Amino acid sequence: MTGCKIKDSGMSCIGLGLSENSAIVKLSLSENESITKDGLTFLAKGMLDAEESRLIELELAKNNFGSKAIQPLIRLLGFNHKIRSLNLKGNAITDEGAAELLGSIMSNEYITKVNLELNPFRHAIVKDIEAQCRANVMKVNGQEVPSMTAQILDVKKKTAQALFDCAMDPLIRDKISTFIPSDRLERLKQVNSRGGAFHKRAEGNMTKLEKARLLNGKFFRSYDVVAVTDEISSRLRTMKVERQETYEGLDDKETLKEAMMNEDNAKLHELLREREKLMDIKRELEFELLMMEE
Repeated sequence: MTGCKIKDSGMSCIGLGLSENSAIVKLSLSENESITKDGLTFLAKGMLDAEESRLIELELAKNNFGSKAIQPLIRLLGFNHKIRSLNLKGNAITDEGAAELLGSIMSNEYITKVNLELNPFRHAIVKDIEAQCRANVMKVNGQEVPSMTAQILDVKKKTAQALFDCAMDPLIRDKISTFIPSDRLERLKQVNSRGGAFHKRAEGNMTKLEKARLLNGKFFRSYDVVAVTDEISSRLRTMKVERQETYEGLDDKETLKEAMMNEDNAKLHELLREREKLMDIKRELEFELLMMEE
């Protein structure tokens, strides 16, 4: 939304949207000089109202805010621990506003990048902000990388379990071997069978070897997930066509028709659950990888 002539009324709508949409990762509102302090208040409120915001990059360059107008943003940084990168280039921020911004960055260790070029405040403050951002990078990396690695391992483990469930499903297991190489399929079966590290009744943490093999794709690859998901979708479409053809030939046998509908619906719901499980896992993986890249 760069250079879209957005005004405070538009910022009210954007703030409302942010409060209800937690999927946005980057937002650019640069070069919209009609935004005032009220507009930034709407933005900050929307971000605070969001139950689980994923917004990590906020672009507000060349809006000519001034030090007083950015006060809602400075207060926001005291509560929001998601934003990593903030662009306030060319916003007429003076020493007073820059000093307050520095205080927010010092109290919020998750801010790791701030662009304050073309603002009329002392260079000494710029150096202090840059130094604090570097210190924050060290803190965030020390805290978040192990946590994110653990989350990725958990998602990958659930993916391995879901793929194993598909490999055991009589509706599609014959096709699984054409998607997943025999060596990976065998490993999947070993770790998910009774006594295996991924068995749903297994307790405790994975060993270092199991973690390394999981991260290195020894049990499955991303295209395995895509292939199995596509196969489930194909089976669903085929079953729908077959069901319709069968029903058309059984109009005079209502009892048998009803029984077959119930059976087919049960199969369809099972496949839909498996597909949704894999799609959710795929989305979580994409987001975690994006966070790692940031």
